[in-house]
Amino acid sequence: MKVKNFSNSYMTWKERKKIEGGRKPLKNQRLSLSVARPMMKKQHQREKKMLQEMKKQKQRKKKILQERMILGRFGRKIGGSSSSRKKSVGKHKPEDRGLKLRGRFRNDILDVNHHLLKSTPTRGMTQSFIGLAFMMASCSKLAKENKAKEERTKGSNWLELPREITANILERLDVVDILIGASSVCSLWWKICMDPFMWRTIIMNNICFTSNVMVEICYSAVERSCGQLEDIEIVSFCTDDLLIYIADRGSNLRRIRLTECQYISYNQFSEVANKFPLLEELDISFSNLSEDSLEVIGRCCPHLKSLKFSRMFYTYIKGDDDAFAIAKTMPKLRHLSMSGNLLTNVGLDAILDGCPLLESLDLQNCFHLDLSGSLGKRCRDQIKDLVLPIVIDENCDDEDNDSFYLDSPIENEA
Repeated sequence: MKVKNFSNSYMTWKERKKIEGGRKPLKNQRLSLSVARPMMKKQHQREKKMLQEMKKQKQRKKKILQERMILGRFGRKIGGSSSSRKKSVGKHKPEDRGLKLRGRFRNDILDVNHHLLKSTPTRGMTQSFIGLAFMMASCSKLAKENKAKEERTKGSNWLELPREITANILERLDVVDILIGASSVCSLWWKICMDPFMWRTIIMNNICFTSNVMVEICYSAVERSCGQLEDIEIVSFCTDDLLIYIADRGSNLRRIRLTECQYISYNQFSEVANKFPLLEELDISFSNLSEDSLEVIGRCCPHLKSLKFSRMFYTYIKGDDDAFAIAKTMPKLRHLSMSGNLLTNVGLDAILDGCPLLESLDLQNCFHLDLSGSLGKRCRDQIKDLVLPIVIDENCDDEDNDSFYLDSPIENEA
């Protein structure tokens, strides 16, 4: 009995339709999502694994090409068998070390003309030439790829810049970045960062570490200045010892900004002021100051032109003591900011008399002043840049609006 093969792989769709009685072939049943999803996930994992294998294989091929390029000139073969390597290592007999040639000799000279006339290469020579050609092609291809990669990644060589330009660029970095990062890049940058002229200006207003760490970094920066320091700015972490260290090595300082330095004792400024004879600008806002601090600073710093100060505490200070000290000892002052001070009209009048060169005056939050009369007019005429205390207009009865009407006494007078 003959058995017909009804397998779908051996029939066309016409034959299958004829057997099924003219009906259309059944459609493939779709799998449910719960079954198809794990299958798709496994397929995705297989494809991902296959890509990783292809990548590894490509890296291995690249490594083999590099090894061939490096070791090819020494005649070594990559991946040879152990038996072949052992044979090559074997010792040669003394009689085999000589040159073995068979040919015709004329007058004790070998005649090799008949060897040169034979141009038919042997099978071993053919295989050697093919291997050599493959090696040369691989090396040339790899060399072209490396050259193209170098051209793509080629950038400016920073070491070729002139020393002056490199120093100018490094000077614009933060002190912490120079000490921790830039000075460790190369020997050239380290030499530039050790130059004292790199440290004429030290600005440390970005607190990126704890106070103790910032103090140690500042010590190192001041030490590298070697007495060439001209400008320094420290925010919040300066201490008495650090201020003394700066004063001992900062005789050329012309600008000092020590703001919010609560760790400095109230009389420390008076003790180190005599070590800044060339000081022209001083900012000691929100700091601890003793009663006679301003007077000592004025006497020890005769070239002072700009002063910005505000006390953290006014417990032992009377209203116009600071104003009288400024008027008495700072005749060359051009810029003055004493925000939140307790001075009155008497102290302000003394400042205007004792500082005839004054160009800018900041009196914010000085609420003990009354500038509605002739003193306000004098300030407006004598001072070019004048910042007055802001007062609230009590006559404003606009209760529906949450904002306040801020006004100035001099503007009212005008």
